[in-house]
Amino acid sequence: MNGPVRIQVAVDVPLAGTFSYLTESPVMPGSRVSVSFGNRRVCGVVVTPIPGEGVPEFDAARLRSIDGVLDGLPPLPEEFLALARFASDYYHHPLGQTLFTALPTGLREPRDVIRPDRRPFVLTDAGLSEAPPARQRARLALWQALQDGPLDLAAAKAVTPQAGKLLADWLAEGKAGRATLEPPPLRLGDAPALNGEQQAALDALSASEGFQPWLLHGVTGSGTAGWTPGTATPTW
Repeated sequence: MNGPVRIQVAVDVPLAGTFSYLTESPVMPGSRVSVSFGNRRVCGVVVTPIPGEGVPEFDAARLRSIDGVLDGLPPLPEEFLALARFASDYYHHPLGQTLFTALPTGLREPRDVIRPDRRPFVLTDAGLSEAPPARQRARLALWQALQDGPLDLAAAKAVTPQAGKLLADWLAEGKAGRATLEPPPLRLGDAPALNGEQQAALDALSASEGFQPWLLHGVTGSGTAGWTPGTATPTW
């Protein structure tokens, strides 16, 4: 695609419709972008990309370019945009105000989203090799607590209220880092014990070859009744 691309952006203003901006490359619908609107810098949401190549489809000289795509989150899902469009049409309310009302406050500002790092703290080799002096009781208590394993911020503050400042200093000095979290191993529970008739039904199903319909009928929890192994319609 040659030349600038026009995109339609919803902005939190009491005006109907969306607004055209230029971008050097296509932007996914649902992306949060920073745009100039009047004499303000505001957050906008791309709602309708208009494909095409520069002129004659539009006069690029009359349109502003976006300031940039805001980072930190994937584009808003299409289902969310569709719901905002429906609410806007149903209540005859500007799309931009409808859409931004549904967004959390932190996503309405023209800034990147910085997710907090919630990984627990650990001491690096440099931190382990240098114990704080005994007179620095808060540092020493936190250093000793970290010997037993990673600590999250709440647990570290339980050791000393100064933990936030101390850990920030140690991170900057390379004496502390963040633990790598491994997902717990998948553990399958034991299969439920079957009674004799249930086991017979399962054996019959397992032994069948090719496509064969089986009907399981009955009130949930009523147990096994009325089915003779080998018949086509087990019922319980």
